[in-house]
Amino acid sequence: MQIEAVILTGHIIASTIRECWAVVVDGFDAYGEQVYDPA
Repeated sequence: MQIEAVILTGHIIASTIRECWAVVVDGFDAYGEQVYDPA
């Protein structure tokens, strides 16, 4: 395999994981706000 392809794939996977994790964290933040400060 070409090293460039492996590095590029790794960057894509890392970016995807980072974006998904950000969405999860945002969801937990919103849930926490509802629990601690009910509207």
